[in-house]
Amino acid sequence: MNKFFLILSTVASVTSQAITCPSTCVVTTDDGTIFDLSGLKGKTMTTTSDSGDTYSLTLCGQDPTSCPNDSTGVFNGMAVQTQGDGGAGCYVLGVYNDQSMCQWTTAEPGSTADLSLIMQDGTSTSCMGQDRSLAVEFTCAKDKSMVVPSTFIAQNPAGTCDYVYKVSTCAVCAGGCKSGGGFGTTLLIIVFLVCLPLYLVGGSIYQYTQGKRGAEICMSLYPTTFCGYAQGGVSYVASGCQSDGSNNNTDNTGSVTKYGGISENESSTNPYQNKI
Repeated sequence: MNKFFLILSTVASVTSQAITCPSTCVVTTDDGTIFDLSGLKGKTMTTTSDSGDTYSLTLCGQDPTSCPNDSTGVFNGMAVQTQGDGGAGCYVLGVYNDQSMCQWTTAEPGSTADLSLIMQDGTSTSCMGQDRSLAVEFTCAKDKSMVVPSTFIAQNPAGTCDYVYKVSTCAVCAGGCKSGGGFGTTLLIIVFLVCLPLYLVGGSIYQYTQGKRGAEICMSLYPTTFCGYAQGGVSYVASGCQSDGSNNNTDNTGSVTKYGGISENESSTNPYQNKI
């Protein structure tokens, strides 16, 4: 309970320093630290408490849940509570726009969060004239690729109009988010780290048992053309990237064979080279 009183006292003490909520969702804390939360902007998250209340959050925007019967006229906001008793109670917990006041801090009293957003402009309906306060606590997610979590934790001590949302996201991790591996990445890992080595080792052993040695094994495992290009590439690099002028294909008698539309009676210039 003391934590919520500390939140209120913090809000009161920094009201004069609070800034308008940035529409970009790239925020600067009171100590000058910059956090890029743009990946969370406009993304709606919901959770349900043990009592059956539904809480929603659409960071840096307007939540799709509306409270049209609010007695004070605060119908929409960034965070909304809908009570579980048939939706009898619907309350906006915080409003985020260019007229709102936000306090972004990395040193919220009693919190271990990496970043906190403190607001006190929710509806006062059923709160004896006191506006609801909201603290959104962001912590670094264990999954460094998870920007938008599927859910979050919402707390509202009985008898108070103070709320705390706990959100895990890589957006507040040191160094930011890391690229996550999707299905394609996983498939490539399986192919290159599992299937390809098995194919090479198993195939080589099989070809060896068939009496093939050295280059014969390579030619059996790979297409002939590929092996030729690979051999040529290695030779080219080994020679300091200098052509030896022997690009023409010859048969066993030394005569020029036809390749790519070029015969012994035609120009032997490589058709894929740029003309100077």
